[in-house]
Amino acid sequence: MQKILVPIDFSNGMEKIIQKSMQMAKAFSGSIYLVHIEQPIRDISGRDHGDPVDEMTHDYPHETAKLNALAKRIRNDGIETHAIFIKGVPSLSILEVEQKISAELIVMGTHGHGVVTGILLGGVSQAIIKKSACPVLLIPI
Repeated sequence: MQKILVPIDFSNGMEKIIQKSMQMAKAFSGSIYLVHIEQPIRDISGRDHGDPVDEMTHDYPHETAKLNALAKRIRNDGIETHAIFIKGVPSLSILEVEQKISAELIVMGTHGHGVVTGILLGGVSQAIIKKSACPVLLIPI
């Protein structure tokens, strides 16, 4: 497993996902591809809200700085790390990056719900499990 794709959303459980990804990368001499996806803001009719250029100008620098800082922290631990920022639909964007980089493993978080976890997997996790060409490791957060 040389290319590990790690979708992150900067939520409270992110650190657990990062630690497991780093453990896997070290064990298999792999590299980590962090991907953060921002969904375009839409109004109630489903149309994009506002000017996409203004939206990117507003959101992109802050999120990119956080993503780059995280990538640097992982690199400082001796792991080759890449940071990817995308605006789009999370499940589709993750699958596109998976194909583009030929990922060999996806490590992502899911909210555990006891006995019925399988039934209550989030929409993104479920879509990735169904459509991914590589194994998916779900980390309960």
